[in-house]
Amino acid sequence: MRTINVETQKLILKQCQAWVTASDAKLSERAVAWEEAEKANQSYLPKADAERRGKLNREEMGFTKVVIPYSYAMLMAAHTYLCSVFLGRDPVFQYEGKNGQGQDQCLMAEAMVKHNVTSGSILPSLYFWLFDLCMYGVGVLGTTWEEELVSLTMYGKKPAMVDGIEDPENMVETETLYQEAGYKGNKTYNVKPKEMIVDPSVSFARFQEGDFFGRRIQISESEFKRKVAKGIYFGDGVEASEQKENGVYGDNPAYAETGPKVALEMKKRSGFINLWEIYARIVPVDWELGKNEHPEVWVFTIANGNRVVGASPAGWLHNKYPFDLITLEYDAYTLSSRGFNEIGSQVSSVMNWLVNSHMYNVDKSVNNEFIYDPSMINQTDFLDPKPGKRIRIKAAGYGRDVKTFIHQFNQYDMTRTNLQDLRLMEDIYQRIFGINEQMLGVLTQGGRKTATEVRSSSGFALNRLKVLSEFVSAQGFTPLSRKLLKNCMQMYTKEDLFQITKDKAIEQTAFNIEDIIGDFDFSPVDGTLPIDRFAQVALYKEILMASAQLPQIAGRYDVATMFAYIVKLSGIKNLESFEIQDEATIAREAQLGNLVVNGGNGGESAAGYVGNAEGGSGTAPAVSGVGVTG
Repeated sequence: MRTINVETQKLILKQCQAWVTASDAKLSERAVAWEEAEKANQSYLPKADAERRGKLNREEMGFTKVVIPYSYAMLMAAHTYLCSVFLGRDPVFQYEGKNGQGQDQCLMAEAMVKHNVTSGSILPSLYFWLFDLCMYGVGVLGTTWEEELVSLTMYGKKPAMVDGIEDPENMVETETLYQEAGYKGNKTYNVKPKEMIVDPSVSFARFQEGDFFGRRIQISESEFKRKVAKGIYFGDGVEASEQKENGVYGDNPAYAETGPKVALEMKKRSGFINLWEIYARIVPVDWELGKNEHPEVWVFTIANGNRVVGASPAGWLHNKYPFDLITLEYDAYTLSSRGFNEIGSQVSSVMNWLVNSHMYNVDKSVNNEFIYDPSMINQTDFLDPKPGKRIRIKAAGYGRDVKTFIHQFNQYDMTRTNLQDLRLMEDIYQRIFGINEQMLGVLTQGGRKTATEVRSSSGFALNRLKVLSEFVSAQGFTPLSRKLLKNCMQMYTKEDLFQITKDKAIEQTAFNIEDIIGDFDFSPVDGTLPIDRFAQVALYKEILMASAQLPQIAGRYDVATMFAYIVKLSGIKNLESFEIQDEATIAREAQLGNLVVNGGNGGESAAGYVGNAEGGSGTAPAVSGVGVTG
């Protein structure tokens, strides 16, 4: 890392502090809504009720309000759909040649990025990314490059050397250090919206055009020292927090009081260092950081808000901030995008009121109201809450009708229709988000429905989410796919080998980064759900049965390969273990009529059988009873 003089460090620190202040002033308006969105995902007791329940005995406990997370059901339905659309593909990132690259080139690019997705554990962060989108209305995913070094220390014993000869009676302890290269490739991480540092002069949709974009992170003191040793950070003596502040990490946000504003600065944890990691597009010569007179992306790291510990070029050929941001709303002008919880908050409030008012009335009915004459009955007996009550009559009440001593008020449930109104509010909620009961996994009530009616109602609902999927594909997955591929082409060398393996591992193609030439585009997601595999199996089964009845079709297509594909599609992976391998068995099965030779009922060509890729005549292997036409 380049040494930076004190004056330049002061300039960097001053500018970064100004950026963070400007970002916080804008995002603090949204922080309250983000915290409320976290609460809406939980069924919880308001803090005042929770404290009251802790102070009262069970017999004295009155009605307690409950906040029901109905919006969470809507959120999870949308999240399930988005994950099925984007992450149900194999590979997740599919590419098309931009300048006429062939299919092999595209397969190489996909195989290389797929290695990053699987070995680099990128897939979980994609699930979190889409969940943040639905909950907060904005999701942020960062990308970095990592080259792991696996170190292992092993202890043992070996014979000591005495005059150049091993002495097995005299053993000495040994310490052996093993090191080997681990995973090398892209890594991704999620950024919580409250941890963003964003340029308030541009909208979320145009954040790449802003002067800066960054995040707040907390790392342990030991991790900070390791990065200083690697040259990632500079500046020894950075102090970590001594103690943890209350209400941080692991506390349930539903029990926290939310004021008019929420602090965006991360609270202290014992032994951790607070960092600002800010990527900025600057002209290095103006900052006395180099000779480059053109805009370039640099990364500045500030420790505890008052010390520069990192300043270096980002170094990525894609020349973008290494973040990808997606929004739920189609808003190109503001730093505001609402999530499902915030959009439906008012409807949720009405639904909670309907439930709580009804439960309050039921609770009131259970706790019956009486009028009694304390001069006629023993008041202590009457007020005793225990079951099996026996009430003693005073001397003044002897010989009189006991029904005149106690009178119970009639109870009327004025909220009986609240549950019907709740159903109406559910319908309104579903219309707002375009999510019906079929998508929620609930069967539609109201009589029998035809399959066409159910499919049509689900189809119209999916069309609304289809547009959202296409928007997320263009806004987030397309630029992310370019960064992943661009980083691979920049950082991998010709010594890093990859391999494309076809079905049954018969054909394998090894390649390195020099074999991938040109530029590629991400194959856009059209927003439709992946086809159900069992539906595909049923369709292929009908096709296979039809081909068995029509020799003209069986003679033109490889029926055996089609059968193997159907079996694989249904989830069976060991079909090869049932294949007939030796020639003697093939000849015996052919004599029994279970197999026929390719080309007809006789001849010298090799026999074909289901699942065999070989055939002497070049025609498709024939299935017994079908034959091959002329």
